[in-house]
Amino acid sequence: MINSNYKSIYRSKKLFDYGLAFLAFLIPLISKGLPLVIIGVAILGVFYYVIAYRKVGKEEKNYIFIPYNLLRDSFFNIIKSRNTLLIMVCFFFCYLISAFYSDNQEIAWKGVVLKSSFLYFPILFSLTKWDFKKTKRIFDFFILGCFCNLMLSYISVILDSEGGLKLNDFISSNLSFAFHRSYIAMYINIAIILNTILLFSKSVAETRIDVAFRWVLQFLFSLFVIMLSSRSGLLTWFITIILIVLFQVFVRKQIVKSLFFTSGMTFIFFFSINNLSFLGGRMEETVQTITNSNYEKGVNGKYTSTGIRVGIWKASLSVFNSSPLFGIGVGDAKAQLIKMYQEKRMKFCYESKFNSHNQYLDTGLSIGIVGVLMLCLIVFFSFINFGNFTILTIAIMAVIGGSLFVESMLERQAGVIFISWIIALIVSVRPVLKSLK
Repeated sequence: MINSNYKSIYRSKKLFDYGLAFLAFLIPLISKGLPLVIIGVAILGVFYYVIAYRKVGKEEKNYIFIPYNLLRDSFFNIIKSRNTLLIMVCFFFCYLISAFYSDNQEIAWKGVVLKSSFLYFPILFSLTKWDFKKTKRIFDFFILGCFCNLMLSYISVILDSEGGLKLNDFISSNLSFAFHRSYIAMYINIAIILNTILLFSKSVAETRIDVAFRWVLQFLFSLFVIMLSSRSGLLTWFITIILIVLFQVFVRKQIVKSLFFTSGMTFIFFFSINNLSFLGGRMEETVQTITNSNYEKGVNGKYTSTGIRVGIWKASLSVFNSSPLFGIGVGDAKAQLIKMYQEKRMKFCYESKFNSHNQYLDTGLSIGIVGVLMLCLIVFFSFINFGNFTILTIAIMAVIGGSLFVESMLERQAGVIFISWIIALIVSVRPVLKSLK
């Protein structure tokens, strides 16, 4: 009877664990509907505790207190941990408070709901008992999801070609079938880093075929990022590769492998630049616009995307300076920015209703400098003190921090859910990663 009870508890626990892994698999595949999956995983967690209560002989009247007890325990664990999970929760409550001094209540509460992943992921992960097996499973499922996205992206281009397939058809937004290319490039860069952790951990016992497949994934993912031609994706990919090489050389002392890896990545990059005209043009445009560093038209008489960003950032700073301490409120920030476009006669930005295209600025507009400081703490202090793998977790920090600098990624479900998920996950599994050899 005792063994039967333990088997029931074990099965319900495994169901919850695989629910977490399935969520990781879906994140790089679906851009909408993830909150429903997260709710499903949370229900599985409650179900696990109900089974455990029942099998250990708790009275049924105690079952109704399970959600309350779990919520209480989660907040206790978050406060006790004294890490960035607590700052994530405070970050969410800053947005919640800002809703009350926003004029546009409908937009304000939509913004609060959007940022709620900064609350429920810390709660969910603080109640999860982490070990290496569970961590590896979630990493692998996320990597698998990214690989499926890669394959589906190539297949969608082939199916849309109608027989006239060209190499340049695999470039830019044509290649990203479900997400904006900056978002999927961020996902893939993170997958490269997580795959590197599993490749170089001596605690991971895998066959030669498994190891070979992981190496193939490194090159396939890198080529995919390059072909997406997202400038933020390319920059953070470049930083990622440098940090991986430094990890190979100085931590693992694998000089030969690092030379092989560097040579392969260098070949892929320069081959792509030289043979893909669209990608080469975007790189040249970026360099020229950054050099000019202003909101001017290019040689073709049109504004470059980088030049537009510079103008947007200047407009955002003007709005921010009007209420720097607590911001304008999550419901009114974008409306005030659009009004500033009109004042500055930025017709294209006004008609397109662009956000700040920089999350630090967007956060400043909504909840002020306090929110910006919290966001910086979350991004830049979540990935330190990971033992031998600190260089690689810093690479994750570079990808997230760099992506937030050029896109307002917390203003879209595809960005806010992933970023809050990966930060809460990495912070929660820090003891596991530190213990790896």
